[in-house]
Amino acid sequence: MRLVALFLILVTVGAFAVTLPPDRIIADYENGKLTRYEELSYLVKYLRAYDEVPEEYKNIEGVVIRSYTPYLVYVQDHLLELNVSQQDEIMSYMYRPPQSGYHQSSQYPIRFHWYQSGQQDYAEDGLGYADYSWHIETDADDPDRLWEPPPDLGMGGSNHYDFYLEELSGGIMGYCSREFPYGPTGRYDYTSWIAIDIDLSPNGYRATVCHELAHAIQFGADAAEERMMEAGAVYHEDIVYPGAGHDYSMLGDFQGKPYRTLIYSSGHWQYGAWIWYKFLEINYLDEDGYWYDEMYRESTQPSSYNDPSIFETLTDLLEDEGTTLTDVWHHCSVWRLFSGTYSDDYHWPVDIGVNLSHAWSHTVNDYPVEDHEVPDDRLPQKMATNLIWFSTNEDHEMFAISFDGQNEVGGEHRVWKVSVIGIRRDSGEPDVWEMNVDNDYNYGSLVVSDWSPYKKIAMIISQFGDNHLDPDDPDSSMWARVGTYTYSAWITDVDAEVVDFTGRAVDEGVLLTWRAEGDIAGYHVYRGSERLNKLTLDSSAVSYLDRDAEGGDYYLGVVDPAGVEVRYGPVTVEPGETGSRMVSLEQNFPSPVVDTTTIRFTLAEAGPVRLSIYDLSGRLVDTPVDTELEAGNHSCVWNASGRADGVYLYTLETPHGKLTRRLVIAR
Repeated sequence: MRLVALFLILVTVGAFAVTLPPDRIIADYENGKLTRYEELSYLVKYLRAYDEVPEEYKNIEGVVIRSYTPYLVYVQDHLLELNVSQQDEIMSYMYRPPQSGYHQSSQYPIRFHWYQSGQQDYAEDGLGYADYSWHIETDADDPDRLWEPPPDLGMGGSNHYDFYLEELSGGIMGYCSREFPYGPTGRYDYTSWIAIDIDLSPNGYRATVCHELAHAIQFGADAAEERMMEAGAVYHEDIVYPGAGHDYSMLGDFQGKPYRTLIYSSGHWQYGAWIWYKFLEINYLDEDGYWYDEMYRESTQPSSYNDPSIFETLTDLLEDEGTTLTDVWHHCSVWRLFSGTYSDDYHWPVDIGVNLSHAWSHTVNDYPVEDHEVPDDRLPQKMATNLIWFSTNEDHEMFAISFDGQNEVGGEHRVWKVSVIGIRRDSGEPDVWEMNVDNDYNYGSLVVSDWSPYKKIAMIISQFGDNHLDPDDPDSSMWARVGTYTYSAWITDVDAEVVDFTGRAVDEGVLLTWRAEGDIAGYHVYRGSERLNKLTLDSSAVSYLDRDAEGGDYYLGVVDPAGVEVRYGPVTVEPGETGSRMVSLEQNFPSPVVDTTTIRFTLAEAGPVRLSIYDLSGRLVDTPVDTELEAGNHSCVWNASGRADGVYLYTLETPHGKLTRRLVIAR
């Protein structure tokens, strides 16, 4: 199944270079080449009278159009912009397919119609797929969890979800046609009918039946929730027929355009976005898919705009899980990388059945990079992502990245989240670090002290606004606002290392102290992104007093003789009185360890202290310190002789909590 799914992705990715013909029609209207009447007329004829479509809009590339539903919704949403005679002409093409007979479910409100002799068996198979879809989606404790169809209002069908077999053209597999609103149920719901192509493969047939049934249920609930309509329908396919529907074959466009906002709705991107729901299922919510329908049910209201929307309801669900929508989306952005080429059981243990490709915005292999700007067409839209790769053919001791993001767009504050991932040369577990971005200034930096274990390093950047995440908000256009940023990167082999950088609140402000070794020309001190010293501090400096603050996140910039600056930190200092309970644990030195290494730590008050060393499986390796100590600076020399090469963790425990750092042994 993995190989089949991957083949489908490769085939689909090849097709994504070609715009779907209905998208070309809409694009030509937006570019002034077509009138609104011509646009809507061609869209409907593409479905119902393919021979009447101008040649330039026919599907000469043979691209598969999984579902025509969003284009019909588009036509119906803009129909009132035409005069009455034009409306009548376009709607005259929209009639239910012919029918000769039908099969009806004995359990669920479903009918499957055929239009000529010899199609009964095909229709019976389709009814079986629809029955199975409904059965899987129905919780035994809540048999009414799926919505009954609204009454048909004499539109030619029954008061069921009516499926019709039809000979479809233009590469279309199926569609669901939304009809007229029906109000008495208290929902803003629509009757609808479903057409399925007569010549589908077994897998394509059952996936399409499941997909279009999901649309009919969506329309019967509330037609306003269209922003993630296709993603939700494909997610239903994955729940009912895991790995055997459209699901994994739809991912290429979504993975290939991570800079698109989550509710982007063109081409196959909107179908591939189903993986967002799969991510939520795997990592945060239950695995039976019911949460999705509960979210949908809770967000439906008798109005054309939902209050709350799916996204507001999802925000509440995630808050119940102790997290936020922005944190979860950024987690998803990182997860998408590890669900693909760089998958590993340590970080992301759930196999989703396919190797996902993930496009990058830029690749860097020449350093230094100063304030690089990503091309405008790749900048991340709101709630979207960029992926930057850094690579080199040489071993280096140190790699530093700084990030500087735009603060506001149209009066709305931007929020940025940045993660850095080291892909190891030995195919071991990748390292993931979160850059501490100060979102008052939208500046952050991170230092990888030793490049040599990594064949490449990735930076994943997610952009948000601090409000208007709801797509049905009056300012929903904010979803498409791009955020601009720059980044810089340096590689240096200079012998410079900060082995002790601490800060504490004192009566006069915040006192920072450090100890550094190597070829150092001077220092800069930062609170957040603000540089505090106008003149570079001398290389002999070992402290700095910030008299203008009681606390904050501090960085130490180490400048080498060539003028390259590498920032260390942050050191977070909480406001407090002199002698507050401040504890710090420094990075061991030297690193990596060959025989012995020194671990330094600071205590603000006397008390019990335990310093423990663990391997990555959590097994205790050694406890070099387990005693009572006085307040002040302390150090411990640990002998690593006889220990295997690899990554270890060392943890300092006091009555006020735990601090942990990483230690590497390499000989």
